[in-house]
Amino acid sequence: MQNVFILLLIVLLSGCAFKTQKELVLDECTRSAGVLPQPEHHFPGVSTNNLNPEVAIPACRERVAADVNDTHATFLLARSLTKNAQYDEAFGLMVEQICREGNDAECTLLAGYYFYGFTPVRSDRKKAVRMYEKACTNGYPVACLNLGKSYIAGTGVAQDPQRGAKLVFNECQNGLGIACHHFVNSMYFGKIPFNQEQFDFAAKKACESGLDCTDFWKKYDKEKDEDLLQENFDVTTTSCDNGLAKACERLGTYHLNGIGVSKDLAKSQTLYEKACANGDVRFGCWYAGRMMLNNGEDEDKAHKLINRACYEGENTFACYDLAMIYLNKPNLTDAELKTAKEYLTYACRRGNVRSCAVLESINANPR
Repeated sequence: MQNVFILLLIVLLSGCAFKTQKELVLDECTRSAGVLPQPEHHFPGVSTNNLNPEVAIPACRERVAADVNDTHATFLLARSLTKNAQYDEAFGLMVEQICREGNDAECTLLAGYYFYGFTPVRSDRKKAVRMYEKACTNGYPVACLNLGKSYIAGTGVAQDPQRGAKLVFNECQNGLGIACHHFVNSMYFGKIPFNQEQFDFAAKKACESGLDCTDFWKKYDKEKDEDLLQENFDVTTTSCDNGLAKACERLGTYHLNGIGVSKDLAKSQTLYEKACANGDVRFGCWYAGRMMLNNGEDEDKAHKLINRACYEGENTFACYDLAMIYLNKPNLTDAELKTAKEYLTYACRRGNVRSCAVLESINANPR
């Protein structure tokens, strides 16, 4: 469970603006761990997923050693150490003087240590909420989000769902995608009063940000309103461009079936491959592999993609497909039959009835 909290904490800090009085220094530390979107420097910041602590930690250590008063470099080092689960050292760098100096990103990261009780500190959620409130008052979006979540859940502060919802929704309106995602989930599970207009707005923004499109898609899937189709297509395209694998998979299906766009099998396959590469192993890899086989393309690559869908994605239909590919070979070898039975057994044990039937037939009629 703590790993989930760790991931949430560092994701919330990814790519968010950081206030500083100093001019941005585009050295290796900033390039590898920076969270400063600086248009004038054409530097968008480094997302948590792309932060490589093996590169960032030594680069930021060198910068801190050169100027021990460089609080921003100290923060980037602490951020890199947190990504690498080196909590003791990271906490030691984030002295509370940082909060008193008004460095809101650092203060919010430090508050997370108190909120979740990361070593070497004990959980002190009341203290964390006070720190969130200070940084939020200064206008730091992630702090306002965390403060709102605290009010919604009543952790570290008296529960006040309406106040919490207002804080979270404000940050959603200001463009913080993770705030939109949290707002939708809170409303969906009844933690805050339901408001259809706000729900639809937040669901759309969460999708556009590349976080989650599930609730945004539900409206079109339910109503099948043609007026919603173009918006659905455009927002899903944006989400795919922003890295959401399921959005790429859905777009692939749109192009495959001509939904809101002319049929384009080549485009569909490209999108399925992108979905697979971005993490949709269960379906993205399966669809991409099937299309490769149907198009007579690289059979070995197609088999590897479908195999990933089978074992990594636990997609029993993909396992069944691979088994049938082997079983339908004109000169089936004993080794190929064994492989096919392994796929069928794996799928059957996970409830794939068709695989069970084929496996039973093979065992009843041995070669």
